[in-house]
Amino acid sequence: MGTDIQQLFTQIAPTYDKLNRWLSFSRDRQWRAKAIAAATAKLEMRVVDLCAGTLDLTVACLKRFPHARITAIDFSQRMLDLGLKKVPHVFHAQTDLRCGDALATGLPDRSADCVMCAFGMRNLADQHRALAEIRRLLAPEGEFVMLEFFPPETRLARLFAKTYGRFVIPALGGLIAKNRAAYEHLRDSTASFYPLSAYRALLAQHGFIVTRAEYLSGGICGLIVARKSDDNFF
Repeated sequence: MGTDIQQLFTQIAPTYDKLNRWLSFSRDRQWRAKAIAAATAKLEMRVVDLCAGTLDLTVACLKRFPHARITAIDFSQRMLDLGLKKVPHVFHAQTDLRCGDALATGLPDRSADCVMCAFGMRNLADQHRALAEIRRLLAPEGEFVMLEFFPPETRLARLFAKTYGRFVIPALGGLIAKNRAAYEHLRDSTASFYPLSAYRALLAQHGFIVTRAEYLSGGICGLIVARKSDDNFF
């Protein structure tokens, strides 16, 4: 991710959670719950939360899988610091926070049973490197669970993008976060990202078997679950 985008997210960190609730009408919580429910449970599962932000996904995952050990990675230390305040103290020993690059995590090969990413993949500059890194991290039969704002394909989602997404989200971002540019980035990065169907094909190219791919909330958000195929794929 570029330095400019990193600075944008660091600047909006204090209002990030509040705006997520408002702008999604609190649907973001439901989307994360669906993503976590889609993961295959394992005792003491090892999870990597990429682009972890203020740790909403990490916290929800720990509550559903209380024996999980989670490494949360984000390029904004401020986001991680704010997120740590939401992690129940009982889970602190199971939570490892790292400020770093999702394209080069530095974590060992095959060290994760599940890699999750909520609304962060489109911010990564190189999707091929990102998926290669995720595949490297996953143990055999490991899963990648992804929530993302894909370019709209349904009629409802196109209408939402042309109205609420184009005008309301940047305006509220400017009003509440005092940073309209960050929420213009949200709009623009969504429009320029892969459609869900194309991302499925990209995952297949990188040795993943897609087990679930669906739109949520009428096409506003997309969920993909993919399993790592044989380690000898490449």
